[in-house]
Amino acid sequence: MNDYAAMERRLVARLLQYWRGLGGGLGNSPAYSDVDPTSIGEEWDWCFVLDCRQDAREPTVVYVGDCLIADLSDDPIDCVVSDIDPSALLSKALSRYETALRRKIPVVIGGAFGIAHGRSVLYRGINLPLKGEDGAFGYILGAAGRLIKDGPFHV
Repeated sequence: MNDYAAMERRLVARLLQYWRGLGGGLGNSPAYSDVDPTSIGEEWDWCFVLDCRQDAREPTVVYVGDCLIADLSDDPIDCVVSDIDPSALLSKALSRYETALRRKIPVVIGGAFGIAHGRSVLYRGINLPLKGEDGAFGYILGAAGRLIKDGPFHV
């Protein structure tokens, strides 16, 4: 297994393990208020949180880690998801949040996309449903990691 695959699986696996440790599992989900960034550690820099309580089709971004915000030209905090640059890793990472929210299960994502100068981005991530204060599903905790490589992508 190459270093990229190991790193990406670790990010997804660690966040999933953390979510399960908070009480996430089959038919169960932890609350947003249970999430402790210090317990997540350095993976927090690759995470994002969406608030879906008011509009599940157009949730608001409430947190984006430094590693995901790096390729954005504008601060995405308090923006709705449709305002996120579709070519950014964050946009790819949150592309399956509706499935995670609707089905109330973790959703793993992955893929590749081309960027400037003949380079490609390979990415893998996860979207995890969280409950709000009222016990209803209303948040998504997600993360994505990437590898930038020379040449075209092949999926």
